[in-house]
Amino acid sequence: MRVHFLAEADFVRPTDDDEANRGGSDRTSQPTSRIRGYFHTRPVHVSATYEPQLLDFSAIVTELNNAVDQFTCHGSGYVMTRMTKLTVVMVPFNPLGSGGSSYIPTPRRIANKHAAVNVKIIPDDTCFKWAVLFPATQHADRRSKYISHKNDIDCSSLQFPVDPKQFSVFERDNPDIALHCLAHDKENKSFSILHLSPHKHLRSKLISLLLLDSPDGRHYVWVKNLMRLVMNHSQHRHHICMSCLQAFTMRRVLEQHEPNCLAHAPQ
Repeated sequence: MRVHFLAEADFVRPTDDDEANRGGSDRTSQPTSRIRGYFHTRPVHVSATYEPQLLDFSAIVTELNNAVDQFTCHGSGYVMTRMTKLTVVMVPFNPLGSGGSSYIPTPRRIANKHAAVNVKIIPDDTCFKWAVLFPATQHADRRSKYISHKNDIDCSSLQFPVDPKQFSVFERDNPDIALHCLAHDKENKSFSILHLSPHKHLRSKLISLLLLDSPDGRHYVWVKNLMRLVMNHSQHRHHICMSCLQAFTMRRVLEQHEPNCLAHAPQ
Protein backbone atom coordinates (compact mmCIF):
# COMPACT_ATOMS: atom_id res chain seq x y z
CA MET A 1 0.00 0.00 0.00
CA ARG A 2 0.97 3.63 -0.47
CA VAL A 3 -0.14 5.72 2.51
CA HIS A 4 -0.26 9.46 3.09
CA PHE A 5 -2.11 11.82 5.43
CA LEU A 6 -4.28 14.84 4.69
CA ALA A 7 -5.03 17.46 7.32
CA GLU A 8 -7.41 20.41 7.48
CA ALA A 9 -7.14 23.14 10.12
CA ASP A 10 -8.80 26.45 10.97
CA PHE A 11 -6.68 29.60 11.29
CA VAL A 12 -7.58 33.07 12.59
CA ARG A 13 -5.86 36.43 12.82
CA PRO A 14 -6.83 39.83 14.22
CA THR A 15 -8.23 42.37 11.80
CA ASP A 16 -7.68 46.14 12.05
CA ASP A 17 -11.09 46.57 13.66
CA ASP A 18 -10.23 43.97 16.27
CA GLU A 19 -7.00 45.77 17.16
CA ALA A 20 -8.95 48.99 17.61
CA ASN A 21 -11.56 47.28 19.77
CA ARG A 22 -8.86 45.96 22.06
CA GLY A 23 -7.92 49.53 22.93
CA GLY A 24 -11.52 50.34 23.93
CA SER A 25 -13.94 49.00 26.47
CA ASP A 26 -14.83 45.86 24.52
CA ARG A 27 -12.10 43.41 25.45
CA THR A 28 -14.09 40.33 24.47
CA SER A 29 -14.14 40.78 20.69
CA GLN A 30 -12.82 37.80 18.71
CA PRO A 31 -10.67 37.80 15.56
CA THR A 32 -12.91 37.83 12.54
CA SER A 33 -10.51 36.87 9.75
CA ARG A 34 -10.72 33.10 9.35
CA ILE A 35 -9.36 30.68 6.77
CA ARG A 36 -8.94 26.94 6.43
CA GLY A 37 -5.53 25.44 5.65
CA TYR A 38 -4.88 22.15 3.87
CA PHE A 39 -1.74 20.05 4.38
CA HIS A 40 -0.45 16.65 3.30
CA THR A 41 2.47 14.36 4.02
CA ARG A 42 4.71 12.54 1.58
CA PRO A 43 3.60 8.99 0.62
CA VAL A 44 4.95 6.10 2.69
CA HIS A 45 5.09 2.54 1.35
CA VAL A 46 3.71 -0.23 3.56
CA SER A 47 4.29 -3.84 2.56
CA ALA A 48 4.18 -7.32 4.10
CA THR A 49 7.70 -6.77 5.36
CA TYR A 50 6.88 -3.36 6.84
CA GLU A 51 3.98 -3.65 9.27
CA PRO A 52 1.62 -0.66 9.62
CA GLN A 53 2.30 -0.36 13.37
CA LEU A 54 5.95 0.36 12.48
CA LEU A 55 5.02 3.57 10.67
CA ASP A 56 6.94 6.44 12.19
CA PHE A 57 3.96 8.47 13.36
CA SER A 58 6.18 10.96 15.19
CA ALA A 59 7.85 11.77 11.87
CA ILE A 60 4.42 12.20 10.25
CA VAL A 61 3.33 14.58 13.01
CA THR A 62 6.60 16.51 12.67
CA GLU A 63 6.07 16.82 8.91
CA LEU A 64 2.57 18.22 9.41
CA ASN A 65 3.77 20.59 12.14
CA ASN A 66 6.53 21.88 9.87
CA ALA A 67 3.99 22.50 7.12
CA VAL A 68 1.82 24.50 9.55
CA ASP A 69 4.87 26.46 10.76
CA GLN A 70 5.78 27.39 7.21
CA PHE A 71 2.22 28.58 6.66
CA THR A 72 2.04 30.70 9.83
CA CYS A 73 5.60 32.05 9.87
CA HIS A 74 5.68 33.69 6.47
CA GLY A 75 4.11 36.95 7.61
CA SER A 76 0.52 35.77 7.37
CA GLY A 77 -0.24 36.49 11.02
CA TYR A 78 -2.60 33.54 11.19
CA VAL A 79 -2.72 31.25 14.23
CA MET A 80 -4.12 27.73 14.12
CA THR A 81 -7.14 27.29 16.42
CA ARG A 82 -8.05 23.68 15.79
CA MET A 83 -7.55 20.66 13.55
CA THR A 84 -10.86 20.01 11.78
CA LYS A 85 -10.04 16.83 9.87
CA LEU A 86 -7.28 14.24 9.58
CA THR A 87 -7.59 11.71 6.77
CA VAL A 88 -5.41 8.71 5.97
CA VAL A 89 -5.37 7.78 2.29
CA MET A 90 -4.37 4.23 1.36
CA VAL A 91 -4.11 3.00 -2.23
CA PRO A 92 -2.84 -0.31 -3.64
CA PHE A 93 0.72 0.05 -4.89
CA ASN A 94 2.66 -2.40 -7.04
CA PRO A 95 6.30 -1.30 -6.81
CA LEU A 96 8.21 -2.08 -9.99
CA GLY A 97 11.47 -1.29 -8.30
CA SER A 98 13.61 -4.15 -9.53
CA GLY A 99 14.84 -3.99 -13.08
CA GLY A 100 14.69 -6.34 -16.03
CA SER A 101 15.95 -9.81 -15.25
CA SER A 102 14.79 -12.25 -17.92
CA TYR A 103 13.16 -12.47 -21.32
CA ILE A 104 9.36 -12.08 -21.33
CA PRO A 105 7.27 -12.31 -24.51
CA THR A 106 5.41 -9.12 -25.35
CA PRO A 107 1.76 -9.34 -24.19
CA ARG A 108 -0.55 -9.86 -27.16
CA ARG A 109 -2.42 -6.60 -26.54
CA ILE A 110 0.85 -4.65 -26.93
CA ALA A 111 2.32 -6.83 -29.66
CA ASN A 112 -0.74 -6.26 -31.84
CA LYS A 113 -0.06 -2.52 -31.75
CA HIS A 114 3.43 -2.97 -33.28
CA ALA A 115 4.58 -0.23 -30.91
CA ALA A 116 7.48 -1.97 -29.13
CA VAL A 117 10.59 -3.96 -30.06
CA ASN A 118 11.33 -6.93 -27.82
CA VAL A 119 14.83 -8.24 -28.50
CA LYS A 120 14.96 -12.03 -28.27
CA ILE A 121 17.82 -12.71 -25.90
CA ILE A 122 19.09 -15.77 -24.13
CA PRO A 123 17.51 -15.57 -20.65
CA ASP A 124 19.85 -13.34 -18.69
CA ASP A 125 19.72 -9.98 -16.92
CA THR A 126 21.12 -7.71 -19.67
CA CYS A 127 17.86 -6.86 -21.46
CA PHE A 128 18.29 -3.17 -20.60
CA LYS A 129 21.48 -2.97 -22.68
CA TRP A 130 19.77 -4.35 -25.79
CA ALA A 131 16.64 -2.25 -25.33
CA VAL A 132 18.51 1.08 -25.32
CA LEU A 133 20.59 0.32 -28.43
CA PHE A 134 19.18 1.98 -31.53
CA PRO A 135 17.25 -0.75 -33.36
CA ALA A 136 17.94 -2.37 -36.67
CA THR A 137 15.66 -1.56 -39.59
CA GLN A 138 15.02 -5.23 -40.35
CA HIS A 139 14.42 -8.10 -37.92
CA ALA A 140 14.77 -5.61 -35.09
CA ASP A 141 13.90 -8.24 -32.49
CA ARG A 142 16.99 -10.33 -33.22
CA ARG A 143 19.89 -9.92 -30.86
CA SER A 144 22.38 -10.62 -33.64
CA LYS A 145 21.44 -7.28 -35.24
CA TYR A 146 22.85 -5.43 -32.22
CA ILE A 147 26.08 -7.26 -31.45
CA SER A 148 28.21 -4.93 -33.56
CA HIS A 149 26.73 -1.88 -31.76
CA LYS A 150 26.94 -3.10 -28.17
CA ASN A 151 29.86 -0.76 -27.40
CA ASP A 152 27.98 2.30 -28.66
CA ILE A 153 26.69 2.88 -25.13
CA ASP A 154 28.49 2.93 -21.79
CA CYS A 155 27.04 0.46 -19.27
CA SER A 156 30.23 0.06 -17.26
CA SER A 157 28.80 1.69 -14.11
CA LEU A 158 25.56 -0.30 -14.08
CA GLN A 159 24.71 -3.31 -11.98
CA PHE A 160 22.59 -5.88 -13.81
CA PRO A 161 19.68 -6.36 -13.69
CA VAL A 162 19.26 -2.60 -14.08
CA ASP A 163 16.92 -0.99 -11.59
CA PRO A 164 15.15 2.22 -12.76
CA LYS A 165 17.00 3.95 -9.91
CA GLN A 166 20.19 3.48 -11.96
CA PHE A 167 18.88 5.44 -14.95
CA SER A 168 20.53 8.63 -13.71
CA VAL A 169 23.87 6.78 -13.66
CA PHE A 170 23.35 5.64 -17.24
CA GLU A 171 22.44 9.19 -18.32
CA ARG A 172 25.55 10.52 -16.59
CA ASP A 173 27.76 8.12 -18.56
CA ASN A 174 25.87 8.67 -21.84
CA PRO A 175 25.44 12.46 -22.05
CA ASP A 176 23.60 12.39 -25.39
CA ILE A 177 20.80 10.04 -24.19
CA ALA A 178 17.70 10.82 -22.11
CA LEU A 179 15.58 7.95 -20.81
CA HIS A 180 11.83 7.59 -20.43
CA CYS A 181 10.41 4.39 -18.90
CA LEU A 182 6.87 3.12 -18.44
CA ALA A 183 5.38 0.15 -16.61
CA HIS A 184 2.46 -1.89 -17.92
CA ASP A 185 -0.56 -2.55 -15.72
CA LYS A 186 -2.14 -5.63 -17.30
CA GLU A 187 -5.14 -5.68 -14.97
CA ASN A 188 -6.21 -2.11 -15.77
CA LYS A 189 -4.79 -2.14 -19.34
CA SER A 190 -2.94 1.08 -18.60
CA PHE A 191 0.55 2.46 -18.06
CA SER A 192 2.41 4.31 -15.33
CA ILE A 193 5.65 6.24 -15.58
CA LEU A 194 8.70 4.95 -13.74
CA HIS A 195 11.19 7.52 -14.99
CA LEU A 196 11.17 10.72 -17.01
CA SER A 197 14.57 12.23 -17.64
CA PRO A 198 15.12 15.85 -16.57
CA HIS A 199 17.21 16.10 -19.78
CA LYS A 200 14.20 15.36 -22.01
CA HIS A 201 14.51 18.55 -24.06
CA LEU A 202 18.27 18.93 -23.73
CA ARG A 203 19.68 15.78 -25.36
CA SER A 204 19.77 14.58 -28.94
CA LYS A 205 18.49 11.05 -28.24
CA LEU A 206 15.31 10.34 -26.27
CA ILE A 207 14.64 6.65 -25.64
CA SER A 208 11.36 5.31 -24.27
CA LEU A 209 11.36 1.91 -22.56
CA LEU A 210 8.58 -0.35 -21.32
CA LEU A 211 9.18 -2.60 -18.32
CA LEU A 212 7.17 -5.81 -18.62
CA ASP A 213 6.24 -7.72 -15.48
CA SER A 214 5.41 -11.41 -15.01
CA PRO A 215 5.80 -14.10 -12.32
CA ASP A 216 9.03 -15.11 -14.10
CA GLY A 217 10.66 -11.69 -13.76
CA ARG A 218 10.83 -8.29 -15.43
CA HIS A 219 12.05 -7.33 -18.87
CA TYR A 220 12.79 -4.08 -20.75
CA VAL A 221 11.61 -3.51 -24.32
CA TRP A 222 12.13 -0.49 -26.57
CA VAL A 223 9.08 1.66 -27.36
CA LYS A 224 9.26 2.67 -31.01
CA ASN A 225 5.87 4.40 -31.14
CA LEU A 226 4.56 5.91 -27.90
CA MET A 227 1.29 7.07 -29.46
CA ARG A 228 0.37 3.58 -30.65
CA LEU A 229 1.38 2.11 -27.30
CA VAL A 230 -0.76 4.27 -25.02
CA MET A 231 -3.77 4.83 -27.26
CA ASN A 232 -6.31 2.12 -27.95
CA HIS A 233 -7.57 3.13 -31.37
CA SER A 234 -6.89 6.21 -33.46
CA GLN A 235 -6.73 6.89 -37.17
CA HIS A 236 -5.12 10.28 -36.61
CA ARG A 237 -1.67 11.25 -35.37
CA HIS A 238 -1.52 12.41 -31.77
CA HIS A 239 1.24 13.94 -29.71
CA ILE A 240 1.73 12.35 -26.28
CA CYS A 241 2.86 14.10 -23.11
CA MET A 242 5.56 11.90 -21.61
CA SER A 243 4.71 13.05 -18.09
CA CYS A 244 0.95 12.36 -17.96
CA LEU A 245 0.43 10.33 -21.18
CA GLN A 246 -2.33 12.70 -22.30
CA ALA A 247 -2.83 12.85 -26.08
CA PHE A 248 -3.05 16.06 -28.10
CA THR A 249 -4.03 16.40 -31.75
CA MET A 250 -1.70 19.38 -32.29
CA ARG A 251 1.95 19.71 -31.23
CA ARG A 252 1.37 23.38 -30.45
CA VAL A 253 -1.14 22.45 -27.75
CA LEU A 254 1.27 19.86 -26.32
CA GLU A 255 4.01 22.50 -26.15
CA GLN A 256 1.66 24.81 -24.24
CA HIS A 257 0.74 21.98 -21.86
CA GLU A 258 4.23 20.66 -21.09
CA PRO A 259 5.66 23.52 -18.98
CA ASN A 260 2.79 23.18 -16.49
CA CYS A 261 2.84 19.38 -16.51
CA LEU A 262 6.61 19.03 -16.19
CA ALA A 263 6.54 21.26 -13.09
CA HIS A 264 5.16 18.20 -11.26
CA ALA A 265 6.31 14.63 -10.88
CA PRO A 266 5.12 12.22 -13.62
CA GLN A 267 1.66 10.78 -13.02
